Amino acid sequence: MEFEKFELPQLGLIECNTYGMSRGWMRYSMQRSGGSMVVKVWPQPFCIEKTPEAQVHIATFPFDEKGREQAAEWISQEYTLFPP
Repeated sequence: MEFEKFELPQLGLIECNTYGMSRGWMRYSMQRSGGSMVVKVWPQPFCIEKTPEAQVHIATFPFDEKGREQAAEWISQEYTLFPP
């Protein structure tokens, strides 16, 4: 299935910060954890803390440019595969 790839920030913007965004029905966040990037997606309208754990999808990628590209593809697939 064709999907529009999500654009993610440069790695420097999430070096020491959690990056959060939303599109349509979905919210997502990225955070560095050592040499990895932890990416989470969950449905709107609630913040992640108020969303049932079963609805939060989590993936881990290397904290490098290739991992950033993989994360963008994964988020795009999640958006396509799990609409409301």
